[in-house]
Amino acid sequence: MKTPRPALGLAARFGAAAAATAALTGCGLLAPAASPGASPSPAPVTSQAGPPATAAPPCPATPARFSCAMRARIAGVRAYLRHRPGVVGVVLRDRSTGAVWENSRAHTPIYMASTSKLAMAVTLLMQDQAGVIHLSGKDWSVLHDMLHVSSDTAADTLWFRFGARFYTSYFPRIGLASAQYVSAPGITPPYWGEMLCSAADLSHVVGYVLDDMPAPLRRYLVTTLSHVATDQHFGVWGAGSANHPGNKDGWSVEQPGWIINSVGFAGPRQRYTLAMMNSLDGHGGYHAGTDTVTQVAAISLAKFPNDTGLERVSGNKFAASNNSGAELAATANTNGLGFITPGSVEMSNVDLAQEFTNMITAQRGFQANSRIISTADDMLQELVNLKR
Repeated sequence: MKTPRPALGLAARFGAAAAATAALTGCGLLAPAASPGASPSPAPVTSQAGPPATAAPPCPATPARFSCAMRARIAGVRAYLRHRPGVVGVVLRDRSTGAVWENSRAHTPIYMASTSKLAMAVTLLMQDQAGVIHLSGKDWSVLHDMLHVSSDTAADTLWFRFGARFYTSYFPRIGLASAQYVSAPGITPPYWGEMLCSAADLSHVVGYVLDDMPAPLRRYLVTTLSHVATDQHFGVWGAGSANHPGNKDGWSVEQPGWIINSVGFAGPRQRYTLAMMNSLDGHGGYHAGTDTVTQVAAISLAKFPNDTGLERVSGNKFAASNNSGAELAATANTNGLGFITPGSVEMSNVDLAQEFTNMITAQRGFQANSRIISTADDMLQELVNLKR
């Protein structure tokens, strides 16, 4: 079942990111940010106030073939995901070195939601070039809507126009080796909206796009995914505009609850690919899912030209403003940026004065209510006595 995406403020949307996108931003392996305005700026991000780190943690030994900085980011991702709800599958790949990191749920089947639209687009483009089908001008327009605004209507149009067999027979060629098709009320499988695969499968699909598709088709998809509508500015998008991300996101409500997925690329010449699938299993909703797939990159590893210009949102959370400038992605532990320390506990940042004020206010309110009840009881007792 597909469910309309709930309204989401810009700051909240970007407070999300794949913990795994931390491995993409701020570790020195992605391009440092260009000057503000060099590329489309994503939605405002939140930043947590606190003292800067003074020393980097020791370099983790794994995963192999990644740099020390990247291994530290991945260790931070592991630590972060241990406390996130539901099942989260993550696959990160460095196309330059061939290094791949998969978490323990990378091969767990999860509902694809709208990420299946990317597989549909790849199939349509490849079969059109092979002469198996011919995409009309109208078909191209519908294809664009399916990717740009993640239109379900567009996906239905293209699915039923060419038939389920047209897609399902081609999907294994592009990496959907373990795709499963399930039934739903009123739906006879196979159907694009009721498919399961793993994060590893999605990683293969985006890898196919960047490594195996003919250059003109690859350029079309890279350009389209790099300019998706704002409702898909989460997940891989959390790598930051300086790293020129592109993604296909998906969200739906299925039997296990909310599903939030994101697959895409970031970095110079799309060096890194990242696939994330989050099945909340009834332990959270849309916001919890997008928080998981965007958080670390958007909050921990972003810096602003003018930190004092950040706008306070609530407590110790701040949002970008015209005075602060757009967020800048750069190397972790440099230029004032911090780093993730796995297994550590953050010091309390609670405002004690405000908390004591809230407690006293609540206590006085309780006392006032108690006295009102006592007064009302006394008045009723007087009325009873008068009647006697």
